[in-house]
Amino acid sequence: MKTRDRIKNAAIEMFNDKGATNVSTVQLSESLKISPGNLYYYFDNKEHLIRSIFTEDIIPNTDMLFFREDFGHSENGILNFFEDYLNKIYQYRFFYAEPYALLKNDPEMLEIYKPRCDKLINQLKTVFDNWIATGIIEEIDQMTKNFIADNIWTVGQTWPNFFRVVAGIEDPVRVNHEGVLHAYAIIAPYLTDAAHDRMLVLLEKKGILEEYDLSDLEK
Repeated sequence: MKTRDRIKNAAIEMFNDKGATNVSTVQLSESLKISPGNLYYYFDNKEHLIRSIFTEDIIPNTDMLFFREDFGHSENGILNFFEDYLNKIYQYRFFYAEPYALLKNDPEMLEIYKPRCDKLINQLKTVFDNWIATGIIEEIDQMTKNFIADNIWTVGQTWPNFFRVVAGIEDPVRVNHEGVLHAYAIIAPYLTDAAHDRMLVLLEKKGILEEYDLSDLEK
């Protein structure tokens, strides 16, 4: 593995474990058994390192999920999206634990972050139109689409902290399942009856309902 990739991978692991703001470049270089100068050969500072992880790893590995064909055309595709997206967020959870601090410390990354949010939230609204056309959800007005898109985005961006800090859940599988159910709960009121029934069957097959009674999720 190239040194630059080793630095990024080690940084992700340390940031996830201790928090990005609590890890210095000196600590990172010590863990890698390289000199700080070697680290600075590849990254100007910690902000540059985090921004590189954001643009080279987080964005490519998460944004593509919003444009998958199955996401917009089947109940199974919806749940696959929720599962895969939340898994990716957990993989880079350090970023979602401290987004405001990290973005404030790096105006250059903030300039990338804002249009990215707009692009993906707008893609969610396009997906909703596909859901309506395929009979997954009922017809909804534009304001409701806006609210649902914002809520799904917010759950995705904040759920690791909520479940670890507030709910006290550490197990990655359980955290993922809880996140899927919270995302599902946002769209459940708008599902058609047939889609709702199919969704419950799929949730049960995936083992996501182990902690719940099916009646808890009735429309």
